[in-house]
Amino acid sequence: MFSKTIKFITLALILILSWYLYPQNISNISKSHKNDNKELFYFTEKRNSQDFPKLQYNFNIIVLDLFETKESEINYLKSKNKEVFCSFSIGTLRDWDNDVKKYPKKLIGADYNGWDGETWIDINNEATLYLMKKRIDLSKIKKCTGIEITEAENYLHETAFNISYIDQLTYINEIINFAKSKNLKVIMKGNEYQIGEIKNIDYLINESCQEEDICDRYNDWIESGKYVFNIEFLRPSLPREKNKYFKSYLAGENYNGKIFKKIN
Repeated sequence: MFSKTIKFITLALILILSWYLYPQNISNISKSHKNDNKELFYFTEKRNSQDFPKLQYNFNIIVLDLFETKESEINYLKSKNKEVFCSFSIGTLRDWDNDVKKYPKKLIGADYNGWDGETWIDINNEATLYLMKKRIDLSKIKKCTGIEITEAENYLHETAFNISYIDQLTYINEIINFAKSKNLKVIMKGNEYQIGEIKNIDYLINESCQEEDICDRYNDWIESGKYVFNIEFLRPSLPREKNKYFKSYLAGENYNGKIFKKIN
């Protein structure tokens, strides 16, 4: 009789503990998954001060121009648990870049067709790599979470320089490795042809992979649990199947500073 009483009391205690602890565990799991759900806000062109407040809402990955963005803005967004990535081109020079006067003429090549005020640069020259490292240093000084590197496909364009596939790969990896040595995360936009050979990237951004039917090139990244942010300018007739790590947005003609419409 005594043994049965002990067993009954033990079972009752287990049930009581389960009642209180089980909902809490479910809540914590749900909260964990919610926090892991990444959403992207992209804003790299010049902006008015009144545009800034909308950056703090609904987005946990925010891409801002390295030169335009103030350290105080970055600190504010990080205080709201945002990852703030400072964006700059690693393959071109823009006449509005703050460091444009530091680039000697020998580094400047052909115009970037279709983009006024932007020219290709010689990524094989050590001076270019040095200047890119200075941009990374500035990102660290401004306390960016990481960097976003763009225009990383010199080898596919008429740049006025002889840039090979291997040259491009070596250059990108050197930039990423230097950023990582500064404890900065890295987003790369574009260059889907080399993503299988580039290491230590945290996120990828792609433009128009659904329109061009090349999203499958990102499958290995998605399957490994790394986020790919896809930006489309035309709504796909057959949107890609929904996946937690593949976030697709409709941007329209110009997505800088706009709140994306999610496709999936």
